[in-house]
Formats: sequence, C-alpha cells, structure tokens
Amino acid sequence: AALALGNLMRPEAALALLGLAAALVVRLAGRRGEWKRALSDFAALLAGYIALTALFTAAARASGIAPNGLGNAAPEWKFVLGLDTATRGEYDAGMEYILEIADPAARRAAALEAIRASLEGAGGPGGLIAFFAEKTAAFWGAYEESWLGLESGAAYFLRRCDRAFFIAAALLAVPGCARLRASAEENAARGALLACFAAYLVIETQSRYRCFAAPLLLILAAAGIKRLLTYGQGRRKRV
Repeated sequence: AALALGNLMRPEAALALLGLAAALVVRLAGRRGEWKRALSDFAALLAGYIALTALFTAAARASGIAPNGLGNAAPEWKFVLGLDTATRGEYDAGMEYILEIADPAARRAAALEAIRASLEGAGGPGGLIAFFAEKTAAFWGAYEESWLGLESGAAYFLRRCDRAFFIAAALLAVPGCARLRASAEENAARGALLACFAAYLVIETQSRYRCFAAPLLLILAAAGIKRLLTYGQGRRKRV
C-alpha cells in the first residue's frame, strides 16, 4: 500500500522494489530451505502493489481526473533528457518537439534519433565518460533549487547546510556499507540506493530528485555510526 501510494506522487516504487529484491537475494544466498517462503512473501508484496496500482488507475479514469490512466504515455522522454550531453542530462525545453509528436511509433523514433545524435556528439568513449562523471557530480552535488524554499538572504546559508549534512551522511555511510554481513534493512537500503544511482545515470536529473535517496543514505549513515562506535569501544577495551 505504501509503495502504491508513494508511486502516485513520484514514480519511484521500482527502485524500492529493486532494493527489496536485492536484500532478498543476499539473505537467501545458500539457504535453499527458505526460498519458497521468502519468494511467496515477495510475490504477495508485488501482487498487492500491482492490484492497488490498478485500482488507483481505474479510479482516476472513472473520475475523469486522468482519462488515459496513470501510466507514463512517453517513457522515452526521460531518456531523451537524461542522455542529452549538451545539458548534462538536465531539462531542455528545446527537445519538447518530441512530446508534440502524437504517433507513439514516430515519437519513439524521434527520441531514439535524438539520443543517438547526442551520444555521437559526445566525442567518443572519453567524452561519454566525462559526460556521465559531470552529470553525476552535478546531480548529487548541486544545491537545491531556491524556489523550493524561501527566496531570501538565508537561502544560501540553508543550501550550504543541506550540502554539509549530505556530505556528512555520505561519509558516515561508507563504514555502514563496509560490512558484508548486514541486516535485511541495510541490504535493502544499499540495493535501492544503488538502483537510484544507476537510474539517474540515464534519465533526466534535477537536484530535487535526490529526495528518494535521502532516507536510504541516513539508514546507512546510522549503521556507519553504530559500527564506528563499536570499533571505538573495542579499541578502548584492548588498551
């Protein structure tokens, strides 16, 4: 239910499901006796998510709020923007002509042509590597858009605080990910965060899209704090 409701506001349930699937695989590696029960539980989760999503879609159609349903009518659009080497994968109003193409097949063909031209213009393998590196740095390192908060003298200070907090959480997450044997919650957070990182390599990025990753990063930072405290206590006992 939470995944289905959250997906109505921001279609990122797939990232959470990938994280849960990764945690499931890690937990059951080498444990054949537990696969049947675990897979049936995960299938029930998927069934509930799909059923509720279908229910919300039917309700949106019946009410007239969304006559065409809640799905993405042009999924290729995110990739057109995300693989635009001229804008580092950010929004480009100049590409909106693709959305104006009514025929789905023609729209997909135009999208593929735009992506091909963009990648070919990157300057070979080195240019592509530089593009993805710059896109990653811009997405994860940029300040939040000021229009999401107050337009005042405090906006810059708040942005700096946000970045400092994010960097601290990221650094603390490193020891949180260092342990191979972790809890199911930590493995789910790792898997979902990795899926989030991979997804935004190829789709459109805006700094506010990082909001999905924030709680995952804090889960891993908390694990990192716990492991650092445990390590410190162990050192004191040996001394």
